[in-house]
Amino acid sequence: MEDEEAQLVESGAFRVDRVKALEKLSAYQLEDPALFTLAWIRTAVASGATEISYDYDGRAIDIRFNGEPLPKEIMRDPYAGIFAEEGESEVRAKHFSFAVLGALRLSANEIRVVSGPSQERRRLIVSTLEQERVDVLEPGDHPVETSVRVVWPRGEAPETVRLAMDVLFSHCGMV
Repeated sequence: MEDEEAQLVESGAFRVDRVKALEKLSAYQLEDPALFTLAWIRTAVASGATEISYDYDGRAIDIRFNGEPLPKEIMRDPYAGIFAEEGESEVRAKHFSFAVLGALRLSANEIRVVSGPSQERRRLIVSTLEQERVDVLEPGDHPVETSVRVVWPRGEAPETVRLAMDVLFSHCGMV
């Protein structure tokens, strides 16, 4: 047996169902999915943000941060960061992917991200794992910051989201 060489029996290709793979990843990426807010903060920090603000009204979270705008590659494929190699720019994409998946896991109705320089400003709208759309906004006098809005149906975010926001911002010294 030891002298036998390995033999190729068959070769071919296979496909992975993207939606099913993302569902599995979202189920196991964070122990507490409400901590997706931390992934947004990590995205901001990886973008070089010096200012991060948030507003939470019980039905939606709005997070804004300065720093480098999100590249169009991240906006075009919000889940690509999960499969990216570990490099400096890939870290931001990975946190971004985890943030989107965590919000969807908590049944967010819509995730809206606006980022990019004034002439190339983009808006990403994610409703489900299968539904995402990127629009290029009209050139104009847009703020340089990146804005994220996560909205829940029926105007009710899960209580765990409020608790996660309180813990995150009180423990991180953010107001």
